[in-house]
Amino acid sequence: MLPFVGRAWVGYVAHEQIIGISKLTRLVRVLTRRFGVQERMTHEIADSLQSMLGAHGTAVILDARHLCTQMRGVREHEPTTRTTAYRGAYVADPALRAEFFTMAAIGAPVR
Repeated sequence: MLPFVGRAWVGYVAHEQIIGISKLTRLVRVLTRRFGVQERMTHEIADSLQSMLGAHGTAVILDARHLCTQMRGVREHEPTTRTTAYRGAYVADPALRAEFFTMAAIGAPVR
């Protein structure tokens, strides 16, 4: 059990409610401080935001370096793992997903 460290990109298409950036940051921090795996955390953030806001859509990307791959086994120096979760409008509209990737400045989505 070793930690992983990374960055999160969160986007949503508002319906009736919006929240401030500090609340998005707090949501990510609360859900990622728990013991768990990156894939599950990514989906928990998307599901929580979707249910809290009733948003038309949510998108979440987590990009993390896992210490287990640096310290044991394959011993990669800069390994990163990227996980994504989409809900609502982001599932239905590939152009909206592409815009999210562009705004996050992390390259084109993997198909």
